[in-house]
Amino acid sequence: METQTLEVEVRELSGKGPARQLRAQGMIPGVFYGPGVDTTKLSLSPKELVKGLSTPYRLNAVFEVSVGGVAHQVMVKDVAVHPVSRQPLHVDLYRVDDTRRVDVRVPVTTHGRPVGVVRGGTLHVVFRDLPIRCVPSKIPSIIDIDVSHLDIGDAVAVADLGLDDGIEVQFKPDRRVVLCTESRAIEEEEEGEGEGEAVATEAPES
Repeated sequence: METQTLEVEVRELSGKGPARQLRAQGMIPGVFYGPGVDTTKLSLSPKELVKGLSTPYRLNAVFEVSVGGVAHQVMVKDVAVHPVSRQPLHVDLYRVDDTRRVDVRVPVTTHGRPVGVVRGGTLHVVFRDLPIRCVPSKIPSIIDIDVSHLDIGDAVAVADLGLDDGIEVQFKPDRRVVLCTESRAIEEEEEGEGEGEAVATEAPES
């Protein structure tokens, strides 16, 4: 994953008043924290944040910021958005590095026309995203699955994904991700699981 630069400034004042003043100046408040660093209040451009989160990695993007003259890698831990405009109002930036794994959700996509669909079956994508654990530099933008070989009754399970070494799906290996069936009347497992603005969290030590 390519790291993006995000310009931030250290701010001293906090509270609703200074936050309103920041937003009136076209900036938003934020906070930087994580292992090995002091919690620091920041200000930054919401436009630059949105631009950085508009890559295929979305909320899994890794940024480089300079805080007190020291460069750090960060990910978005939490972002508050306006209920109508959906523009960022505040962001938490969490320090990460490749000595610690993080937990993220990565979108699932498919390509190819399944053999079973040609024969009248239906392809079911059970999970629209998957919980992944890996170091930040290994986070994939998507998990793309070739389904062209699937006949009716076939499935692709977690064990079949063929992900790079160091990328761990937080499901059992036999958990089905996509399947091809005769009927549309299938109760999809965990339908809609993981929808919404999921953000990175540090993985527990193992």
